Amino acid sequence: MPELPDPVPEADAEPAKLQIRVQNANGAAVVRLAGEIDLSNASRLQDQLSVLVEHGHVVVDLSDVTFIDSTGLSAFIVGHRRATAAGTGMHLAGATGTVRRLLELTQLDRHLNHHDALDAALQAAEGSGTARSAG
Repeated sequence: MPELPDPVPEADAEPAKLQIRVQNANGAAVVRLAGEIDLSNASRLQDQLSVLVEHGHVVVDLSDVTFIDSTGLSAFIVGHRRATAAGTGMHLAGATGTVRRLLELTQLDRHLNHHDALDAALQAAEGSGTARSAG
């Protein structure tokens, strides 16, 4: 997999409620999120996902996310749609507590390919058959 694009920078005035780290694992970009996803940072997350899905498969690790609102869910929906359009894929992994419950209530856990564990999401991304080489 080619080198991952640079992260989308945080706005200066934006509170550091959400941390976004991107790593490469098994040919997929793993986006590790920590904190709260809401109106103040969902657009930055959406921008980051949109860039990454153009380059290959993306797995979003939600295990350290403590809160998500509708704007955060929207960021995942947009990322998933852009991945589909790009011929790549996006998977969610590790949501717990209220974040998992919200995904289940909205049935987005099924539509957005949520997996209990990061390893399972990586395997699904690797075996999805929609991988494409960037470049």
